[in-house]
Amino acid sequence: MGLIRNWRDETPRAGHLNAIVWTLLRHEGNESVTDPRSACLRSSVTGMVKHALQAGKNTDYHSHKGAEQIYYILRGAGKMLLGEEKYPVREGDVIHIPPEIPHQVFNDGEDWMEHLIITCRLE
Repeated sequence: MGLIRNWRDETPRAGHLNAIVWTLLRHEGNESVTDPRSACLRSSVTGMVKHALQAGKNTDYHSHKGAEQIYYILRGAGKMLLGEEKYPVREGDVIHIPPEIPHQVFNDGEDWMEHLIITCRLE
């Protein structure tokens, strides 16, 4: 099944001299992973897009063969259907969708919902 994480729920750490780092998702082979839930990526990035979804609208129910995706909710709130389960999502959430998991986004709010989608093909 998929994974939803919000940067506000994670404990930050200092990194790269002056940065505050909230680790959300890491490659499965990364030895610095302290939370096993975050070790979910198995692929390389092949695309990144921004979507905007008008209030009361939804996307189509679909899946991707041979690719996993990461959604990052930039603005707004709604629901995400992952397989057979519908989950609330909000600004700041990161959603990991493994290959071939059907998914759909619903904007049940009163304003636009914006999100980034990073697509990764399996190695």
